[in-house]
Amino acid sequence: MATKLVNIVKAFTLTIVRDGQLVLEKVEAGIQRLEEDVAGHWYTDAHSAPVPKGVTQTDAEAQAEADAAELAKMEAEEKDAAAAKAKADAAAKKS
Repeated sequence: MATKLVNIVKAFTLTIVRDGQLVLEKVEAGIQRLEEDVAGHWYTDAHSAPVPKGVTQTDAEAQAEADAAELAKMEAEEKDAAAAKAKADAAAKKS
């Protein structure tokens, strides 16, 4: 689905219908890319301001940002799992 760059001035939760299902979409304050159906909703528009001049974000930049966040999350989960395994192994050796 296409996205649109918007400047949200106040966080809100939008209830929207997607694929016949009611979905609660939490929208945080700040400049961000939102799905077209959320970005174009009248309630989103009521909580938005114009995106400042000079602020741009291409779809590729948005995807790179999302990929980096996902990678960081996965690395943190992997590190936590390794620490938990090491702790369990140490406890097993003491037994």
